[in-house]
Amino acid sequence: GWLLEREGRFAEAPPLYGAVLRTYFGGTFLYWTFHFFVVSVISMRLFAYEKQRGTWETLMTAPVSDATVVLGKWLAGVAFYVSLWLPTVLYVGLLSLYAPPGTGIDVGPVASAYLGVWWSGAAFLAVGVGVSAAASDQIIAALSVFVLLVLVLVAGLLPAIAPDLLAPGGRVASVLAAFDVREHLDDFARGVVDARHVTFYLGLMVLGLFAAVVGVGRGRRPRTYLWRGAAGVGVLTLVVTLANW
Repeated sequence: GWLLEREGRFAEAPPLYGAVLRTYFGGTFLYWTFHFFVVSVISMRLFAYEKQRGTWETLMTAPVSDATVVLGKWLAGVAFYVSLWLPTVLYVGLLSLYAPPGTGIDVGPVASAYLGVWWSGAAFLAVGVGVSAAASDQIIAALSVFVLLVLVLVAGLLPAIAPDLLAPGGRVASVLAAFDVREHLDDFARGVVDARHVTFYLGLMVLGLFAAVVGVGRGRRPRTYLWRGAAGVGVLTLVVTLANW
């Protein structure tokens, strides 16, 4: 940086503001409550709402595969989710505008924070799509998605909540640490794009979308198909868990 002479001494200029939105992104429990609520509301209208409206049969008789329908629904939900966050980019502009002279906003942590928010949101929506495809009522779908995501959040916090039950650094604690979504988003907000976090959310996406394809076939395929699909979801869950560990 440049040097400013003051009172006969040299002092470094204030550095760029980095990680200015660190607390804003996942820093409070209120954030996660509202975040999961929004994901649940979006998810319930993707499949469960179609069943309640009576348009499910029309959708399933379209000349496309089940996987294509699931992927299209998920991408539409992700696009809508991202659009909800776009107005918050104005916050960055305001921070840059009113920053003290000689300082500015470090765009690196800000960009990675938004990347973390959108990437995690896409993974949570994939889980929501999987639940919505299996549910027949949109309210039940929304509540199920919300509870499931809260359980994921709590699972990641267990090593800190119950250190007496889980030995720090143990195998169980190491596995649960991969579920700590608060730590994930905090790293993104600090400008750290960790491959472990990317792998975790990628695994959630694959698991949720695979479960959605199986759920779409419920009632339209032989029972053996559902049993094989349920077994596949179980095996994939184990693989994703071990991969993160």
